[in-house]
Amino acid sequence: MRTAHPDWASMSTKLASNKGNANKIAVGNLNRILDLDVENMTITCEPAVTMGQISHDLVPMGYALMIQVEMESITIGGVAMGFGMETNSHTHGFFQESVIEYEVVVPSGEVMTVNKDNNPDMFYALPWSAGTLGFLTSITVKIIPTKPFVRMQYIPTSSPAEMAALMKKHSEAANGPTFCEATLYTKDTGVVQIAHFCDAPTTAAEKAMVNPINRWYKPFYYKWVETFIEKGGGEEIIPLMDYYHRF
Repeated sequence: MRTAHPDWASMSTKLASNKGNANKIAVGNLNRILDLDVENMTITCEPAVTMGQISHDLVPMGYALMIQVEMESITIGGVAMGFGMETNSHTHGFFQESVIEYEVVVPSGEVMTVNKDNNPDMFYALPWSAGTLGFLTSITVKIIPTKPFVRMQYIPTSSPAEMAALMKKHSEAANGPTFCEATLYTKDTGVVQIAHFCDAPTTAAEKAMVNPINRWYKPFYYKWVETFIEKGGGEEIIPLMDYYHRF
């Protein structure tokens, strides 16, 4: 048995399908957010809920997934049962570190509620299992408080060694950036991007730094980042929703 999710809709470089002889189970209608628990800072979702659904609900309220994946169409079930990391994983870890509990239907037909206390073997085996242990029917994960913007710094680098050293420095710093990533343009040239949550701009100078990078008339973000190589670096303030879904 496999999910009926078509291969063309998957975030994968694999072209061939291995579901041809499988009994396909339709799970696409499991696409609802079931619960938001602000007191315990968790959200419970069915597996077909997308990153876009979650961010559009949570960000206006001042929250986000602890590991908020940037591709809007990626599902929380796919990230949970596969592999997920983000630009704050240097402090929070992989997506699996944000999971509190899974509900899965196993091959026997039993519905299991799995957490680290009641079934640690299954709990730690489900990440990266790609659905081989059962069908995920719901998942509870951690959320975090946010601010409405991020303040981004772009730092050009001119060698792999320089980029690696800069990434190591910022990702290991005691009071390092909330977000840390790098974009490589040639074998030598790249840009390290570090950012922190920030409040809404109040001064004229700060307001002039605001760049809503996902507007339809804006360049693709990776092309915009490339301009900072020639500029020698720079800073800007990005609305949080734009940052979370920059790619």
